Amino acid sequence: MGFEIYTLPNSGKFDVSRIMGLKCEGGEPLREGEITIAGKRAGFVTAGAWSPFLTCGIAISRLDSPKPAGTWSEVLCRDGKMHRAVFDDLPLYDKEKKIPRGQETAIPVRKPGT
Repeated sequence: MGFEIYTLPNSGKFDVSRIMGLKCEGGEPLREGEITIAGKRAGFVTAGAWSPFLTCGIAISRLDSPKPAGTWSEVLCRDGKMHRAVFDDLPLYDKEKKIPRGQETAIPVRKPGT
């Protein structure tokens, strides 16, 4: 198995509908941590971190099947516990993509306590 398992059948195109952002207020998602919905596996975390600008744990997730933004789930975090999280479209920060286009040049200010 290789890259072909991530492509759409008969198209050769990458299936991005199964890659979603994840925001977790209770913890920092664990890399390769399981994501569940109603107790059933929904996917896993491919990368996780704490966002000082969003003041929550964030992740890029690989889903078993597409889910809409706003769907609530639980994710395994670095503290070893499952925490409530919500799927969101990528990018999680700067959704208008102004920073890479040079339309936003101000350095974001971290929220207090981060």
